[in-house]
Amino acid sequence: MSHHAGFRETTGTPTGESILDTVNGPGLALLFFGILVLGSTLTATGTGFDGWSLIGVLASVLCLVTGAAVVRIEHHRAREDHSISAGRNARRGTAG
Repeated sequence: MSHHAGFRETTGTPTGESILDTVNGPGLALLFFGILVLGSTLTATGTGFDGWSLIGVLASVLCLVTGAAVVRIEHHRAREDHSISAGRNARRGTAG
């Protein structure tokens, strides 16, 4: 095992990384909810509830667009963090 500053290298998730991995959850939940609302909207439209159809379309579009934006922003943030980390590790001569 390699040693760094007197500490043994450990396996597992570094502190805080598991918290950052769940940041994408709200975006995926919004996308899922948007699909559910879209299905309900189509059902309402098919049965003749025009008022609820309009509300459903607005809610569905809002959830889908917001969810996609959150997922995109999180993906961009994760790529930036990875590229910064890779550059820092390349300068130190370590992998990971």
